[in-house]
Order: sequence, then C-alpha cells, then structure tokens
Amino acid sequence: MGGVCRTSSLRRFRLLRMAADHEDAAEKHAVTPGAIRPARELLGDLLMEMNRPKEALTAYRQVLIVAPRRRNALKGAAEATQMECLANLRSSFQIPVPAD
Repeated sequence: MGGVCRTSSLRRFRLLRMAADHEDAAEKHAVTPGAIRPARELLGDLLMEMNRPKEALTAYRQVLIVAPRRRNALKGAAEATQMECLANLRSSFQIPVPAD
C-alpha cells in the first residue's frame, strides 16, 4: 500500500511542477487578477506534505518574488524554514526522528 501512495505523491508532484512551470511562463495582462492559489504555492504545500522542506522553501520564495506579501506563501516559507532547521538540528545532534 505504501508504494501506491508514494507513486501517487510522485505523480501529483510531477503534474503540479509542470503546472507551476506553465503558470510561471504564461504572460498575464496587467488588469487581470493573479491566480487565486498559485500553482507554485500548491507545489510548496505538496512538498511539505512529502517532507521536503528545502524544496518547498524554494517554491514559496518563487511565489513571494511575484507576490511579496502573499500570506499563504509567507506562512509556508516560515513552516518550511522551521522544519528544515529542526531537521538540521536533529542530524547535528543525531536525534532520532519520532515515529508518526
């Protein structure tokens, strides 16, 4: 069962990354509103679910370049930074990761 879930997550990741790249490449007219939830922000959320905070932080930072005060991207970036810091701290002191 774990393999099916992992395959599903990887497929979602690939599709979302393609959508984010496509959205980034598309030109937006000045008077049209931006995306309600940018694909790159959703990609950051998925990467956090996949326990990949370093990559998630990169995705959130890309959103913040376009929309500097975007609340969800700021929150995601803060959580990704915290998660990455904890991971670094655990590895520095060889603290085992608690089981879920």
